[in-house]
Amino acid sequence: GQRLLDVGCGPGTITADLAELVAPGEVVALDREPAVLEEAAARFAERGIEYLCPAVTLNEPNLLKRQLFNTFGPRMRKHDGRAVPTFINQALAGEDITVFGDGSQTRSFGYISDLVEGIYRLMLSDENEPVNIGNPDETTILQFAEEIKELTGSDSPIVFEPLPLDDPKIRQPDISKAKAVLNWEPRVSRREGLRRTMQFFRASVEAEAH
Repeated sequence: GQRLLDVGCGPGTITADLAELVAPGEVVALDREPAVLEEAAARFAERGIEYLCPAVTLNEPNLLKRQLFNTFGPRMRKHDGRAVPTFINQALAGEDITVFGDGSQTRSFGYISDLVEGIYRLMLSDENEPVNIGNPDETTILQFAEEIKELTGSDSPIVFEPLPLDDPKIRQPDISKAKAVLNWEPRVSRREGLRRTMQFFRASVEAEAH
């Protein structure tokens, strides 16, 4: 079967097949958009840990439980299909910026250094319940595309493609628990994070040109 993930349980690592992690009768569509596949992968990973490591999930009080939201920053893969690298590279290349649906669906983008700090604080805490780690600064996908056009100075037109059926309409984390328990909240604004990320991709484009 197709290897989906490796999970360490004690001294060894167990490999799970896709079929072992899918409930009977559940349909898995692999021709979905990246955002949808990311959601599915998260569900399979959680199910895989429960399936492969029941002793850990049932009896381990110090298991790290965190819900991560859209994260971005330098060193993202250029063609990984997510909105940040896709929009930035389309804008830098003067290509059409592709927005799915009418762009009214919302996302919240958190910068990588904030994510790492949040996870680090959670690891050092005594919290055993799930904690959301993300940036609650919500924006529509269309506004996000327009923001990237502005920051890159691009003349790329924004074009609209059909919206995938399973595309989430709203993605905004409630980080009130992270604030209260971890004394954590994002420090890098989306705009500043985009500037830093664009610098990385500009440098990559220049390096490829030479």
